[in-house]
Amino acid sequence: MRVAVQVFALAEPDLERTLDAYAACEVPVFVSDIQYQACVTPRSTVGASAPLDDGTVTKLREMLANDVTAARQHPIFELVETPPGKLTSRNEAHQEAVRDGADVIVAGDGDAPPVDETYLDRLLTPFSTENAIATNGFSKPRTVGGWLVQPARRVDLMWRKPLYGRSSAFVADGWKMAGPYQVEDLDQSDIVTVRREEEFAFRRRLEVLGPVIDVEEARVYNDNRRLSCSLDRGFNRFGRPMTDYCGQIGIESFQTK
Repeated sequence: MRVAVQVFALAEPDLERTLDAYAACEVPVFVSDIQYQACVTPRSTVGASAPLDDGTVTKLREMLANDVTAARQHPIFELVETPPGKLTSRNEAHQEAVRDGADVIVAGDGDAPPVDETYLDRLLTPFSTENAIATNGFSKPRTVGGWLVQPARRVDLMWRKPLYGRSSAFVADGWKMAGPYQVEDLDQSDIVTVRREEEFAFRRRLEVLGPVIDVEEARVYNDNRRLSCSLDRGFNRFGRPMTDYCGQIGIESFQTK
């Protein structure tokens, strides 16, 4: 089995830590070849609904440059530059992995490092033992706010069954038939719209092809800073972010220009 591990990054605060965590994971014995790719969108800007001031633009450029540097200097990962747009970025990277001969694609986020070294083994084993078309990992919060929303996430998983972009894997043939993500006329600045396509619609298309296995033991740490930005937008009537992160990159953290 040939595996492509793709970690997507857009203005991440600590991409190097996530890449190190993936690189430290045990590789299953049935994997004959594994490629590690840091998929970075270096020419994007992430903005709020209001125009960005010069200080924010400067900070954004600095964070994006740090992503590129972390990927380029990493001893295991290779840098793969992707176009703007959360799903457009993934479409191009996944398509390229399939063209390069990957049998399985592992999708991760730059702010969601594996909890321990068993992550890849647990996430990939169902492809060998259960003929899975896709596998879905879980998340472990790193903040108090994350633990507070964990029950809601559990209900979401039980009833709506998302396939998490930060902790999932799928076979190349599944991507060929169920992908790419449908981005035409899709507002990639809207997290709700993005989730609808990336986590729900894509999973439903995969489930028609074969079993999608939820692997609770395969866990990544979940960074809730984007949730904090959403709360800022919902509860701060003056539109002024309460957290440093939201102030740096803007409340609409998926928006690309």
